[in-house]
Amino acid sequence: MPRSLKITAAFSLTLLALMSLLSFLLMGTFRGPLRESVGQQQFSLALGIVSVLLASVPVLLLIFGHLKNEVLRRAAAEEYANLLLESARDGVIGTDLAGRIRFANRAAVRLLGYQSAAELLGQDLHQSVLKPAADAAPYSAQNSPILACAAGAGCWQVDQDSFTRGDGSALPVQYRCTPVLREGSCDGVLITFNDLSARRATEERLRVQEAALKAATVGIVIADAAGGILFANPAFSTIAGAPEQELLKGNLGMLRTEGLPPEHQRELWDTVRAGRSWHSEWTGKGPRGVSSSEAVTVTPLFAPDGTLSHLVGIYQDLSPLKKAEAAARESREELGQALVAAGSALWQWHPETGRLSPDERWITLIGYRPDELPATPYEFWRTLCHPEDLERLEEALHGLHGERAPLALEVRLRHRAGHYLWVAVNARWLAGPPARVSGMVLEISTRKRFEAELSRKNVELEATRGQLGDALESVGRLAQQSEQANAARSRFLASVGQELRTPLHGILASCHLLEGTRLATKQTGYLQSVTSSAESLLRTISDILDFAEIEAGQLGLARVEYSLPDQVRELGDRFQPHARQKGLKLQLRLDPALPEHLLGDPLRLSQVLGHLLSNAVKFTRHGSVSLEGALVHAVGDPDQVCFTVRDTGLGIPDREQPLLFHPFGQADGSGRRSLGGTGLGLAISRALSVLMGGELRCESVPGVGSSFTLSFPCLPAEGEAPAAEPPVPEYRFAGERVLVVEQNKINRTIAQQVLKGAAGSASASSQESPALDLVCGIRQIGGSRELYADLLHRFVDEYRDSATRLAAERERGDLAGAALIAHSVKGVAGVLAAVPLQQAAGCLERALTQGAPELAGYLERFERELEEVLQAVPKVTAEAA
Repeated sequence: MPRSLKITAAFSLTLLALMSLLSFLLMGTFRGPLRESVGQQQFSLALGIVSVLLASVPVLLLIFGHLKNEVLRRAAAEEYANLLLESARDGVIGTDLAGRIRFANRAAVRLLGYQSAAELLGQDLHQSVLKPAADAAPYSAQNSPILACAAGAGCWQVDQDSFTRGDGSALPVQYRCTPVLREGSCDGVLITFNDLSARRATEERLRVQEAALKAATVGIVIADAAGGILFANPAFSTIAGAPEQELLKGNLGMLRTEGLPPEHQRELWDTVRAGRSWHSEWTGKGPRGVSSSEAVTVTPLFAPDGTLSHLVGIYQDLSPLKKAEAAARESREELGQALVAAGSALWQWHPETGRLSPDERWITLIGYRPDELPATPYEFWRTLCHPEDLERLEEALHGLHGERAPLALEVRLRHRAGHYLWVAVNARWLAGPPARVSGMVLEISTRKRFEAELSRKNVELEATRGQLGDALESVGRLAQQSEQANAARSRFLASVGQELRTPLHGILASCHLLEGTRLATKQTGYLQSVTSSAESLLRTISDILDFAEIEAGQLGLARVEYSLPDQVRELGDRFQPHARQKGLKLQLRLDPALPEHLLGDPLRLSQVLGHLLSNAVKFTRHGSVSLEGALVHAVGDPDQVCFTVRDTGLGIPDREQPLLFHPFGQADGSGRRSLGGTGLGLAISRALSVLMGGELRCESVPGVGSSFTLSFPCLPAEGEAPAAEPPVPEYRFAGERVLVVEQNKINRTIAQQVLKGAAGSASASSQESPALDLVCGIRQIGGSRELYADLLHRFVDEYRDSATRLAAERERGDLAGAALIAHSVKGVAGVLAAVPLQQAAGCLERALTQGAPELAGYLERFERELEEVLQAVPKVTAEAA
């Protein structure tokens, strides 16, 4: 029991006793009268009640005063406790057993990013501060890691977690949970936490620093004051020749100072103990017994109280640097030798002092000795420069200040003997210190002489180039003339070929007509000679024209489907009579494996095989001639069709075989020239075989015979064989009138005679006028000659003066009327197949409709075409009748 409570109880009992005594004395004084009025029993009861009441009053007053003091004391204690919590640097949060926040000090409000504690009070701790991960279930009072201490887990601490600030960001914290007990039972949880952001930043900074130390290429070792090694990076492990774990077990004795003399080792430790860094370089044995050079720096670190706490050693392997320096020295020596060999020299110019420092090679270059030059030779060097080059050189040198772009000039310097030398000056600005211009000079007099000579040669070359250009231009003109000549030759051959073929066909047709008449035996022989000569001449002309097309690159091949057996059969029918006439046996054989239908040019295939068979029959006097076709399979290549023509003729000597496929070339064997020929057949055949994608080969033995082989890719026709062509209907002209239109008079006469024999009546027209197309006109009106002749007469009557009427309408300004006349003429000309007049009238109509400013050309053409039609009408009318 508290001492204050004991004193209060004793005082209350004493006061109660005094009050009871006072009550007894008062009742004794009034006992007689009261007893008589109320009775003895009632009096005693009243006396007890009054005594108790009088005694209770001071007791109650004392208890009330005590309780008041206790409340004031507890309020002061609670206020002091709140002051302590608000003053704490750590955040403090109090929750009830449901996890609702009941208290938050100022540090908690600040760390969690709120303005006041009122924003936190009443919130659910798990909804506002302690939120689970995004992929975890939300916390509740049952699974909360913080409220677990209220369930009997006691006080516990979390070293690393995160709270959620008011703005939603994460706050790394370390917190401790303590249950709040009231009268032996848990009433809530007190959470104290602190911000780990600064500690994490420090840890990250230390991690980066440690990584940088480990990644350093120099060796770094840290030891404590007792010499124990605390840290060694991989580079130091490599230099020391020991693993990091072994180094951490060692001490400073492992620092490789054994290469130092004893006095240097004492200097090292004296310097370190004095608080200064020590640096030295030496050469010793490396971990593998290899000599190496090292630079070592040892720096002491002191504690705040001034005592030595750590030593930091930095080791750098200088072996690569030493090797690089040795290589640089060697390179400088080689450069010096190269400069001497090349006639070059080095120099430096210091603008601040005005001193130009050349090396001995430059001084020797201009014919001086080093001891002959003044102490500050810049002005001297100015006097050596050619006056025409001095200003340009000084301007370039002074312009180099601060510029990184190099200088390159060519100037002239005066030699001691008086003549000038050409030198190439190259320089660059070096920022220093000291700032300077460094450069090189190279004697180029020889090169300048060569350049002068080269310039002279260039002038001569330009003159020659001009002459060559003129020659090339002349060659171009000649080439153009040659192309024009070739084009003219092609046109000439095409024209001449047509003109030659036409009369030859007329001769052959005439011979065919003569064969149907009665002729004497002698006349029949003459007729056969004429026919044979005409056919030979026709073949020669065809060969010449084909060869011209091949040379001009204008000969193309068709790609159609054809029957291979039919082609071979036609060749047999063609050459069998001639072979039989000479007593030769002609044999034709086809490989059954060959496709029956191929894609290609059957005409050109027949031409090549025909040439080969013709030569075989021509040059074979006895024996046989054979044509064999086979299918040859090739690995990795398309199948080939091979035709071989063999004979038992004269044969061809080896030396003459290369001439066979040359144009106009013939073997000159015995009896061969007497058989004639142009020498184009095999040349054309070889060219056609190449166009077919194949080749033509020859094998021959004189006196035994020859064989020619034609091979080309086998291209089978896709699908089924083409249907047989329908038979050509046999026209019968008996009782009909037939019109023959042909410009060549001979062919027109022959065709007219042939048709007269079949129809009984045939007329011929040369159709020389292009103004009217007689055949087309008759066809357009249904084939009636009488109607066509009548339309021509009516056209002459109605449109003879159409040009005059059209001009009159135009002079009156009635372009619509003039266009209507042109339109009418255009329509009638189209019906009569007067195509030129139809086109001229159409152009004139469009010009009139569109209001063309110049109509003279259109009118002139219209009048000319109309006049030609009017002149052609009488002749065409007579032919139509």
